[in-house]
Amino acid sequence: MLLKISSTTPNTENISRNKIRMMYEQICELHQSGMSIRKIASQLRIGRRTVRRYLRADSFPKRSNDPGQVAMILTWMN
Repeated sequence: MLLKISSTTPNTENISRNKIRMMYEQICELHQSGMSIRKIASQLRIGRRTVRRYLRADSFPKRSNDPGQVAMILTWMN
């Protein structure tokens, strides 16, 4: 039995990516309002290193296409 997925059905990867984008935007807004990194991390229940990483980024981080992971999966499949 084949299961047809509608093109309007949101992909779970896109949903989680959107959540991360919302968190990134919230971190930037809180920091611009003067909140400290420690306070942001505490309020959002994430690590201070994560907050710093997002604040150092010029824009929302893109997903990396690591060729090593693809090669590892292909090797495993064969």
